[in-house]
Amino acid sequence: MSSSVSVRPTRALVMVAVISVITLAACDLLQGPSSEPTAPTSSPTVLAGTPVEPVQVVVRDSSPSARLINFQVAVAGYFRATVDDRTKVTREDGTPITLADIRPDTRVEIAGRQGSLGVIAADQVTLLGGVEPTPDCGSPDCGFPPLAALEQQVAAYFDAIGRQETARARDLMTPELQARNTDEALRASAQGVERLSVVTLQASTIEPNHVLYTVGIAVRLAPNATSPWIAGQNNRTVDMVRTPNGWRVAAVSEAPVPPPPATSTPPA
Repeated sequence: MSSSVSVRPTRALVMVAVISVITLAACDLLQGPSSEPTAPTSSPTVLAGTPVEPVQVVVRDSSPSARLINFQVAVAGYFRATVDDRTKVTREDGTPITLADIRPDTRVEIAGRQGSLGVIAADQVTLLGGVEPTPDCGSPDCGFPPLAALEQQVAAYFDAIGRQETARARDLMTPELQARNTDEALRASAQGVERLSVVTLQASTIEPNHVLYTVGIAVRLAPNATSPWIAGQNNRTVDMVRTPNGWRVAAVSEAPVPPPPATSTPPA
């Protein structure tokens, strides 16, 4: 009897030891390696205050009271700039101006630092051009059209139509096109549309005072909607012309827009 009694506690001790080893192994798996913790890696995002490359944008609107400049189309991931008392706001020749001189549809170059997401904290805002008189189209003073800015204007126009922001759309038109398009007509032109997005832009005609674009537009319609647009890609032709108040949309058509007649230059 004595020998049988001595074996049982030994088996019990072995079982306890096995359970302890398994428990310790499980704890090691859960806790991970026992090495010293490493410092966290830096975030790949741009930190606030980091200098960013200057960008040229077309202004949607500006607010001297809120000290904001909103862009018509996001550029390099930025859609807005903030200014403060240290921000220099000038014309291209260095003449100081105020934020009130930064008007819709003007082009500006903004240099500064990363602010919050999508925002530049501006150190320098430079007004590029502004209201330009329309020179004789046969004159070399016409210059080359600002194609990058015009592409932003075309995209902004269709964005405004899709959002039924009729006042913004009309601001981008020539006076003649405004006269042919009431607010009601513009709202009807976007009937059934949830969103319009420009996906392709190709300039087929480039002249000093006139640029003709073929535009591909992705359209999302509301369910069961009746609309002048079709779901998916639609194509339009957009005629941009230089006016005394800057470049404006002169015509939008599903068919090619005929170019304006060439102006003959008198012989020297």
